[in-house]
Amino acid sequence: TTVQLESSRENTDRGPPEQDQPNPTTTNKVKFALLTANDTEFKTVRHFFGKTCPGMEEYSYKDEPDLAKVVKFEHEFARDSKEQLGYDLITIGEVQGIHLKCGFKYGTEAARNAVSDILDEAEEKGWQLEIIFCTGCCGCSFAKADQNYRGHVLISNRLIDYNQGKYEDDGQVHSEKLYPMNTDWCNWLFKMEEGPNPVKVSKAESILSGDWVMKKKEIADKLRDKQKIVGIEMEGAGIAKGLDAISEPKCKTKLPRGMRPSDFLIVKGVSDNAGPDKNTLQPTWYHGKETKPVDDKKRQEMATLQSTALVCRAIAKHMRN
Repeated sequence: TTVQLESSRENTDRGPPEQDQPNPTTTNKVKFALLTANDTEFKTVRHFFGKTCPGMEEYSYKDEPDLAKVVKFEHEFARDSKEQLGYDLITIGEVQGIHLKCGFKYGTEAARNAVSDILDEAEEKGWQLEIIFCTGCCGCSFAKADQNYRGHVLISNRLIDYNQGKYEDDGQVHSEKLYPMNTDWCNWLFKMEEGPNPVKVSKAESILSGDWVMKKKEIADKLRDKQKIVGIEMEGAGIAKGLDAISEPKCKTKLPRGMRPSDFLIVKGVSDNAGPDKNTLQPTWYHGKETKPVDDKKRQEMATLQSTALVCRAIAKHMRN
């Protein structure tokens, strides 16, 4: 069997456009970071927070009764050079958070670098960061035939870095690196699916993360092995490695007080079945209903909107200053 894999590609727009620097003291309530990967995910999240992107679904925090009065897009932090961190500052209820894109590329290494940048900034500005979320879209491999998981937001407290696995003679992948993710937030997100804009949420046995875009279902199924359902994406392993490395005693940058290496969560909506359906028109689940067949870009947008809404609902309900 020929393995059709596509390596991570160049991503040239690091973050929000440059503007005047706001006073850094306004960010001392930053408790969470919201990380996105590619341009579609980045623009879609900003669209949800009110920075309207023409052509996207007309859906934002204003359509969420529990968010409409508590969410505020504060401003964009400028960056004077490629080395500086550019991000959006967002208020949800009592707390602030930042939204940023992985960097000039997406994938494992870009996500790891972004985590390092976030924690450097947290240390410099005195943020009491509690958790890093990664929202957007992912692929899905599952054992149950004829099931449409497109549009479902997958949640798991287990992340597997399959880059560290080894293809054996039996065609399976062994010795992958397992990272735990935050169980409390995992449980809270499961309770956020109801509302005027319902989101279908499915429990994944694990999230598989590595540096390849899957275009061959057989390979995705081998990675899944005996698990019933898994998400497949590209940034989680980098976040896990970044937090793991910074927790080492020899690292100069330190985790914010009370934060653990497992305080991150991959919350992504399914846009494809990790196979050839990526390039075809397919129905997806959006706000509790199955849509007509739409293209991959539209499925990515819908998946990102729903995963972002789910995270924001949970933050509004469970995070306090």
